[in-house]
Amino acid sequence: MKKIHSIALWVAGSLLVALFACNDPTVIGSDLLAGDQPDLEFTDTITVKAYTITGDSVRTFAPLFIGTSIQSFLCGNFQDPIFGRSVANIYAQVSLNLNASLPDFKDAELDSMVFILPWQSDNFYGRTNETFYLGLFELDESMSRDSIYYSNQSFKVKPGSIGHIQFTPNPADSVTLAVPGKDSVFVKVEPQLRVPLDASFSDGFLTAGETNFSSDSSFLAFFKGIRISPALQNAGMLSFNLRSSIAGIRVYYHKDTVYNNYFFPILTSNVVTTHMENDHTGSIAGAFADAPSANGDSLLFLQGMEGLSLVVEIPWVEDFEKVIINRAELEFSTVKLMEDFEDFDPVTQVVVSEIADDSTIKIIDDVQFAINRARSNFSQIFGGDFDSADNTYKLNITSHFQGMMSGSKSKKLMVTVYNRAEHPSRVVLAGPQHSAHPVKLNVSFTRF
Repeated sequence: MKKIHSIALWVAGSLLVALFACNDPTVIGSDLLAGDQPDLEFTDTITVKAYTITGDSVRTFAPLFIGTSIQSFLCGNFQDPIFGRSVANIYAQVSLNLNASLPDFKDAELDSMVFILPWQSDNFYGRTNETFYLGLFELDESMSRDSIYYSNQSFKVKPGSIGHIQFTPNPADSVTLAVPGKDSVFVKVEPQLRVPLDASFSDGFLTAGETNFSSDSSFLAFFKGIRISPALQNAGMLSFNLRSSIAGIRVYYHKDTVYNNYFFPILTSNVVTTHMENDHTGSIAGAFADAPSANGDSLLFLQGMEGLSLVVEIPWVEDFEKVIINRAELEFSTVKLMEDFEDFDPVTQVVVSEIADDSTIKIIDDVQFAINRARSNFSQIFGGDFDSADNTYKLNITSHFQGMMSGSKSKKLMVTVYNRAEHPSRVVLAGPQHSAHPVKLNVSFTRF
């Protein structure tokens, strides 16, 4: 069968037939689908295999000329009753302020020095009303703005922390600051976490010498960056927007009676990356990972970060004959396990990629079309979002299914959390062998 000339056909639903140009009919075997009516028909009994696999590393930083969509960065030591332990540490460069004069700390006296972390509460997950503890460490290894970094990479730090804070997250409330000066001045700023840096580090930073602050390259050689690390285990994961214009280090100082401050920002070109670990040892999810049976398991486990992904196989596509496909949709139902907590919401959005014969992975055309044509209506075109009405995910794979039938596309797919580098969320799904709600491939078609 020749390739479809426009993947927009699957958006048009039943208009697909009219939009076909110079295409041979798609085939589904008469032994699978009874009847010979010319009208629109439907089946959900096609064989689907699915199983859980351990996820791979994910890109967390790329140079500006390549581009990266990462805006928020996970941080925490998160213990999950179903999926095990997830840990995220952030590494970040700070720079001289390109919109200000070079800092002049000669003969200055330090008042305070803080690292500012703007909240990204949209990507919080689990129980985040607990007490958290973060520690800051100075990097002892440079990061390059021209390199690509992945979630399995880490960098050396100097011994001992340079700052720490214990807190309960409050991302909705503004912060009132006492600004150092001759007279007390209080200002209100947008919600943020402000981590005070230790006096010993701050004093050494301020008196390091003018040469270290003479250019951005000199500064990055002097202060290579900072690591933000969780020091407590929690039942939740935090997220910070380190691409915000207020993220960075602010130094408050004075000379005689003149008080001033200088801001070291995190520029858009600066490296910010997250090191992730997902440990499923001894967990319920871990018992299912990387152990597919003949037709998959009764349960599937999907997780963001480097967590868990799903492999889906549709093995008998070549046996289909004498129908034209109008829509093909994978449907997964969620499962609530008794060990789970109410705080852990299902994954918001999932996507599908093709696993080619050479093991390369590429998002399918249906997903790419939805991203390119209607990013704001992505879920309306592709689906993949959690439907709370019936506790399902429905994934439109019509174009790719058409390619499977013609032999131009792989019959093996991978389902992952969308933008998984930014999302620690997870969900338990019914697998192919689930007694009540097995994975289904819903296909509507027209005979000819």
